[in-house]
Amino acid sequence: PYAAIAIGCLAAPIYYYASKGLQKLRIDDPLDASPVHLFCGAWGTIAVGLFATKDYAMEVMGIDESSVVNAAGVFYGGNGKQLAHQLLGIAAIAAWSVSTCTVMFAVLKYAKKLRVPAEDEQVGLDVSHHGGPAYALGDEVEFNISASSVQGSALTKKAVIHSGGKSNQEYVNLPDN
Repeated sequence: PYAAIAIGCLAAPIYYYASKGLQKLRIDDPLDASPVHLFCGAWGTIAVGLFATKDYAMEVMGIDESSVVNAAGVFYGGNGKQLAHQLLGIAAIAAWSVSTCTVMFAVLKYAKKLRVPAEDEQVGLDVSHHGGPAYALGDEVEFNISASSVQGSALTKKAVIHSGGKSNQEYVNLPDN
């Protein structure tokens, strides 16, 4: 169990500094998905190559005592082959992720689905796509959200957010152009 504690204790600063590093580089990751899944995921993969015990390697991989030196982690008498395989796995996952994301984002860019309209960015996606601000900041905020109704006439959702997060909302029909 001490290995799990060591792995977790190292994962915490990896997450923290990865998150801070992305902020410093001005990379937008509001959910901290990259620090959790990329950086800590890579650390967890590397940790197997460091902390896998001989007993674990024999049980999981079904190998005998003579081959376990190739499968155990470096800290448990392994010769480094398991760590090399783990690093190769990280490289393979990175190559797959980069290539599939490149294709996906290229298709979205070509289809003009990659960006939202500038007006939506100005108001904020929480307001323009979800109907209200993500956080009640104490002051009243008024915003309008336009959307097409089923009949094709434009609707505007007008809302006023009061301190405490309570809101008044009304729908207003706008004339067709």
